[in-house]
Amino acid sequence: MKFFLKIINKHKILRFGISGGLGVLVHLFFLYVFVDFFGIWYLLATCLAFCISATTGYFLQKFFTFKNTSQNTKTQFTIFLFFNIVTFVFNILMMYLFVDYLHIRYIFSQILACLINAFFSYTFFNRIVFK
Repeated sequence: MKFFLKIINKHKILRFGISGGLGVLVHLFFLYVFVDFFGIWYLLATCLAFCISATTGYFLQKFFTFKNTSQNTKTQFTIFLFFNIVTFVFNILMMYLFVDYLHIRYIFSQILACLINAFFSYTFFNRIVFK
């Protein structure tokens, strides 16, 4: 177990994958609950789940992935949120395309959209937000 923790601790990209994976699970959980339990339209449910998962994601990325101790939290969160809103817009567009045109179930569409956004997010966070 210590061996795996050492590897994870040493490699930022692995921590990013773990943090991102947890963020995606939070997002998918709330998306599922909002759609299947509360009957909320899948695009509105995606918006609500985003609000929850973006906040969770910020703290995971700042403290676990990038081990950032900067006190400049307000600026970092603003940049983080701005970038997440940009990726969110692409996420909504992908969801609409995947669900309404390609007829892929909303939960699988969200997973696919998250995978596409993950590549761009890591590069941006690593080079700009938590450098």
